[in-house]
Amino acid sequence: MSATSTEAVILRLVDQGERNRIVTLFTNTVGRTAVMARGARGSTKRFRGHLDLFHRGTAELKSGRRATSFPTLTSFLVKAPHEGLRTDITRFAIASFCVEIVLNATAVGDANQIQFDTLAGTLESLADGAESDRRDLILAFQLRWFDAMGELPPLDEDALRQARLPRLDEQPMAIARALHSGVEIPELDEPRFRAVGVLTRAIRNRVLRRPLESTRFLYEVLS
Repeated sequence: MSATSTEAVILRLVDQGERNRIVTLFTNTVGRTAVMARGARGSTKRFRGHLDLFHRGTAELKSGRRATSFPTLTSFLVKAPHEGLRTDITRFAIASFCVEIVLNATAVGDANQIQFDTLAGTLESLADGAESDRRDLILAFQLRWFDAMGELPPLDEDALRQARLPRLDEQPMAIARALHSGVEIPELDEPRFRAVGVLTRAIRNRVLRRPLESTRFLYEVLS
């Protein structure tokens, strides 16, 4: 069985039996993948303590014996635990929203370094920032993610009209361009958040074709 090492973010954990877990990872080399973590519910050696949502680290994977079986997660070295994402309800809601987009907008095995960097960078900024209510990160993640998918047209009036997407007024357009380029705006208020959000919501609905389960929870927390 061949083994590979890859940078990964933990997206989802499902208990399997008394000791094992099925872990969904998003990686920079094999994209989204589900792996079997044998003994993960009791091992303190193989996984250096435990596996948890939003952990970023180095995963060691071994391919399954059969084509239909899960690869095995033989070790996971945590580099960024992002503890604050699990203990702060606002950060948790934002991180869950971003992760659900990844789960629903990626095909198994479709690797994209830009998308991996976008997710990892968003979780890092969200975990490390002084403010937990980071509406700018919600928008920036979507703009950069859908751009990497080829779903975001150039941010100008003509391109949005041709793509049959909502056009933005001057100030929301400037904010969208800044966020897309990597500028952080922690003080982004509700009116400006909603003004840019009409675009990200339209693209999200077009790509995913159904509402996200985390959306209601996110907006309840933000309000």
